[in-house]
Amino acid sequence: MDRTDTLHWFAMRATYRREMKAHDELTDAGVEVFIPMKLVKKKVGLRMKRVETPAVSGLIFAHCSQPFMQAFKLKRPYLQYLCQFNRDGSRKPIIVPDQQMADFMRVSKQAEEEVTYIDPETTNLALGTRVVIVNGPFEGMKGSLQRIEGKRNRQFIIQIEGVLALAISISPNQIEVIK
Repeated sequence: MDRTDTLHWFAMRATYRREMKAHDELTDAGVEVFIPMKLVKKKVGLRMKRVETPAVSGLIFAHCSQPFMQAFKLKRPYLQYLCQFNRDGSRKPIIVPDQQMADFMRVSKQAEEEVTYIDPETTNLALGTRVVIVNGPFEGMKGSLQRIEGKRNRQFIIQIEGVLALAISISPNQIEVIK
């Protein structure tokens, strides 16, 4: 497999709430796709039901090669790369490292109800203490520990640089400070 066929996790944006359409089309094409989901209460008919909806509107992660994604996007103008700007002013697609994406998906799936999604632009996540979880279901994960507005205790935070962060409550006896 040469460099152009290497699989990457691309952070993507689907405009006009078409993330589920993009999910279905990418899945049909054989691409691994992840959309952070949350449970919300919605009125369906006369009853309140718990319905799974995207946690962040329009956000989708796709695991594929760059040439495949370029070809796929040509026919779907609603699907766009999330980009970061270089110092020279050029843009390049945000590629999430495999281990970081694996940790992010593991926490998102296992702790559905306790997860808080945070926009890294609005919160200074650099202030947190770097920690590693030493036991429990998230053992081995590295992140930061800090207070989040609206939460009683400090939260364990996993961040995808420039895209999204998630926070979960974790017991102090499950963490160890990284020196």
